[in-house]
Amino acid sequence: MAEKMGYPSGTAEWKKQAVDWLFEEGLLSDEAWKKKIEDPLPFWAQAAVYQRLFNLIQREEGGQK
Repeated sequence: MAEKMGYPSGTAEWKKQAVDWLFEEGLLSDEAWKKKIEDPLPFWAQAAVYQRLFNLIQREEGGQK
């Protein structure tokens, strides 16, 4: 199986699938995170993901502010 684009060689498939899901849902937007898959996510990036997730949930519930 070919390596998914952007990930370091040998990255576990379940990790790639999880990160790809974050991109599909719009929770991550910078492809550079794929190269840093084993690095901790900085606090500011976590906050951005949480904010996007919150907004996604609000839209799905019809309660967008």
